[in-house]
Amino acid sequence: MNSQTLTVLVVEDNDLDYERIRRVAQRIDLHSELVRAVDGRDALDKLRGDGPDDPIERPDVVLLDLKTPRMNGFEFLQELRADEDFRATPVVVLTSSDAPRDIERAQALDIDGYLLKPIQRDGLLGSLQIVSEGPDER
Repeated sequence: MNSQTLTVLVVEDNDLDYERIRRVAQRIDLHSELVRAVDGRDALDKLRGDGPDDPIERPDVVLLDLKTPRMNGFEFLQELRADEDFRATPVVVLTSSDAPRDIERAQALDIDGYLLKPIQRDGLLGSLQIVSEGPDER
């Protein structure tokens, strides 16, 4: 990976899973700013500035848990891909589900990676390599 600082939006409602992601990012010396959202609605609010705060910097990648309250990962992906401003944002799914139906549904929404929890160092690093390769054309 290059030495630029990455902005990573982590959509994760579980505190322990978020801490694990944060620790793995530190261990692999990922130069990143992690911004946490607890569900899809919170993530969209942060991206669009629809909440009390200004919008966050456009993330280089979104790490997305599929099973979150209020707005789940699939609903978030549908809105993200329909939004001109964020359509091309790389998304890596982080989930406990290895159900073929969930994998196919996520792939149909143009994800860039699918990792099973618990997140491992090599899996996270490999998935984030997509960012260092530059944006793709969606």
